[in-house]
Amino acid sequence: MKNTQKARDWLHMALKEYDAALSDFENGRNSEAIQHAQQCAERVSKSILSFLGFAVKKTHHPSDYIVEEILERPEVVQSLGLTGDEVRYLVDIVTFSSPLERQGTMPRYGWETKDRIITPDEIYKKEIASVMLENAMHVLIKSCGFYRFREMDEVLGDKVKEVEEYVKKHRVD
Repeated sequence: MKNTQKARDWLHMALKEYDAALSDFENGRNSEAIQHAQQCAERVSKSILSFLGFAVKKTHHPSDYIVEEILERPEVVQSLGLTGDEVRYLVDIVTFSSPLERQGTMPRYGWETKDRIITPDEIYKKEIASVMLENAMHVLIKSCGFYRFREMDEVLGDKVKEVEEYVKKHRVD
């Protein structure tokens, strides 16, 4: 059963994570920015899953779940009544979210080698962080587009509007 309150709560947390990512990026904390952008993307996918009625499990790869449990199953797409446009939005969300989710623990711990740890700050320069923040922004934008195709209650609708206003004000591309 779809849960619009949980969808709203996940979307709320995603927006907070993006705001933290942007603040970190503006202050030169690139690895921290990527970590928050990663959390933003994960939470958007969890919002979508809750909205569509899926029980959200603890995972750092919810876009994989969208692919495996929805997009690769035509019978599920049909049972959810997803239109071609909605499927395209889900594909876009997964496409922009996956690179963020694949960062795993590197933004926090770096890479451990035999002799040393390559620190997150050595790995994540401004250019990479900028691309990752753009991905997270696109995930937010695409989620709003997806929700616009669906009937939302007032609570979720207000949160979607808040995200859209934030994106308009802080758009990075």
